[in-house]
Amino acid sequence: LPEEMASVVWSKTENDGSMQRILECMLQVILGNHTNRDCRLLAGTALATLINTAPDSSQGAIAAFNTIQLVTRGDVSEFTVGTLTVSVLAPRCDGMEKLAVSQGLVSCCRKDILLTKIHTSQSELCLLVDVLFPLISALCEEKPHSHCHIFQAVSMWLKCLKESLTEAWGM
Repeated sequence: LPEEMASVVWSKTENDGSMQRILECMLQVILGNHTNRDCRLLAGTALATLINTAPDSSQGAIAAFNTIQLVTRGDVSEFTVGTLTVSVLAPRCDGMEKLAVSQGLVSCCRKDILLTKIHTSQSELCLLVDVLFPLISALCEEKPHSHCHIFQAVSMWLKCLKESLTEAWGM
């Protein structure tokens, strides 16, 4: 299944738009158009799994970075993963969208994607250390919906860092 998904998401093959609609629905759930916390967390995991189908780590890292930008900035109107682009409605910013994305990425995303450097106009950023850590640590300071879920995200981030320590140390 990952090979079939990769061809639809990451290459310019003809598709009927069904994957684009699935991506749009996942984003609606993550961004709070559905209020169930577990559904939002599951949608974050599904999106990270979709990012894992990237043919190389740089494309996956860009998609992961776009996902993080989506939930941290309020001015994003379009979202892109591979060749799929969807319009985004204004998120209901309650913190769960950040938790769903960060937990999904640290629990499911390939380590090579998380350790890839993203080149921005200002600097080079490692997703795991320079982008996800500040996002997750900021969640600890916000008024959380559930301390348990935030603790779990911190724990998964630490586990991910531990498993990738030699690669992360070299950055």
